[in-house]
Amino acid sequence: MCRDQGVITIRLSRFLGTSEGYWLRLQNAYDLEQARRSGRYDGIRPRAA
Repeated sequence: MCRDQGVITIRLSRFLGTSEGYWLRLQNAYDLEQARRSGRYDGIRPRAA
């Protein structure tokens, strides 16, 4: 998390009457989707048991 993200999270939650966790989960879901779409991790395969 960048330093400003925490400040933005608090400001949004207070202004819109939501929880900080809502905005953090939303950002986390967005970041994960961007990583999936990038294709950078397509070559990683599960380790055989």
